[in-house]
Amino acid sequence: MKSYILFISYIFLTLPSVYGKIGFSEPRICRVSGIVIDRPYSTELILIKEGDDPRFPLQNISVKNGAFSFELNSEEIESYELVFADELAQGLSKPIVFFAESGSVTMELYALEIHRKNKLSGTPNNNQLDQYNRLMNQKFPFWQLEEMINEAENQLLSLLEPTADSGKKPVESSDRHTDLIVLQKMEVLDSLEKEYENQYADYLAWMIDNVRNRNDLIGLRDLNKLLILAGSKSKTFLKVTMADLESLYWNQYQANYASSELSNQIDTYLKAHNSIFKGAKYIDFEAQDFNGKTYRLSELLNGKVTIVHFWGSWCLPCRKKGIELISLYDDFKSKGLEIVGVARERSLNDGIQAANRDGYPWLNLIELNDKNGIWEKYKMSNSGGDIFVFDHEGKIMTYSVDVEALRAMLTTYLN
Repeated sequence: MKSYILFISYIFLTLPSVYGKIGFSEPRICRVSGIVIDRPYSTELILIKEGDDPRFPLQNISVKNGAFSFELNSEEIESYELVFADELAQGLSKPIVFFAESGSVTMELYALEIHRKNKLSGTPNNNQLDQYNRLMNQKFPFWQLEEMINEAENQLLSLLEPTADSGKKPVESSDRHTDLIVLQKMEVLDSLEKEYENQYADYLAWMIDNVRNRNDLIGLRDLNKLLILAGSKSKTFLKVTMADLESLYWNQYQANYASSELSNQIDTYLKAHNSIFKGAKYIDFEAQDFNGKTYRLSELLNGKVTIVHFWGSWCLPCRKKGIELISLYDDFKSKGLEIVGVARERSLNDGIQAANRDGYPWLNLIELNDKNGIWEKYKMSNSGGDIFVFDHEGKIMTYSVDVEALRAMLTTYLN
């Protein structure tokens, strides 16, 4: 169940860094002001481009006496996020998304638990975005089911795992009355989860209709989210094919938004989607090592079986997999195996320190601030990294594989 909720949070909040990008002849000023209601504990907002890492803000904005204001200069319409610093510190945040476009933008921001009451107004695209958000929240009140599911889970846990100071004894298997209560709670939870799944399926169907019936930045935004979902491993409840979505993009949106950054991102994603599969040839890129020397992937493959480990200092699962690769490398390097690391970083020093700490014995390159678009080329835009394995001809043998399965494959292939 939690995976559905996490995905909904992702689909609402974790979007590409730019919705649209429409050129102006000269820089325009976007003036943003707002009030913060019933949250005196919030004293700072963090500004980032949408989808960027909030640990590296563009600007820290003070909230004084429940109000804030700032300006953005931009030659393009771009989307940004505001995140409350206190929410971010707790690991719980609902970014406030807005378009930076010429004119004045006004906001009303509420506490996390009633974030759906947030208001956005002032410029054409922001007015449309506010209307869209309100309609979506009205049609699909996910927060209501989430609250009910959390309550049901807590009640069940209180029966199965009572706290030490609660005075309750753990459930005994012979306690039939309690067993019946637990069973009833589980049935309630199961019913709520199914209701949530049904609402999620309805939401996706609504998104598809929205894309078909619009031809604006809001529709393009939804189309991008659906494309990412259709191209992912989990296509649960999605009643449209990747081919249908591609057709919608090319026939309905691409011509009007050909120069937008979002269209560029969709183009790159579609190219990667159609190019990343077992047996496909590598997609070339170049990047520098930690000393500033530039390499091309094609030069590094050079007829060798090569694992490319995409990782980041901030991605602990990626680093764990990198550490696991060390013993694999020791066992197979004499048989011709090569490994190349590529770190996705904001800071060169972060990559160097993490590589030294983890003890990677192979060449590591660095992708600073997505300068070369490597993660997009390999369909990893919203992830920390992955493993790709290339054969002697530079064709993809496998990817997204665990190290033990990789060991078994290499044992057969290299022997």
